[in-house]
Amino acid sequence: MAGQSGKSPEKIASQVNKKIEKLQKAAEAGDSNAQNELGDIYYDGADGVEKDLPRSFELFMKAAEKGHPAALYSVGWAFYAGEGVPQNHPQAAEWFEKATEAGEGKEERQRRGERRRRRRRR
Repeated sequence: MAGQSGKSPEKIASQVNKKIEKLQKAAEAGDSNAQNELGDIYYDGADGVEKDLPRSFELFMKAAEKGHPAALYSVGWAFYAGEGVPQNHPQAAEWFEKATEAGEGKEERQRRGERRRRRRRR
């Protein structure tokens, strides 16, 4: 039976697979937005992708190296929480500062931090 959207589970899965493939190609081509979004997917274990914290960190780092504000914050969070890398609070502080300098605002950082804390409790 189709969901509220009228799409079958198979159709939805196919669309999700296409989305992931498109993101992977863009990330491999160096698109920092795609790298960050794919990092989030691996961090969450979402969209049919198995949770993989080291892979998510790798993707966040690639985007962060290009100055992506959200990725800079995510790298800081990974070091702070020891997710995908060994815990390192001094490194976390450096990356959080870079995120702030790149325009990652306080409200957005708070939302991201709360979201990550909720995910850790699962």
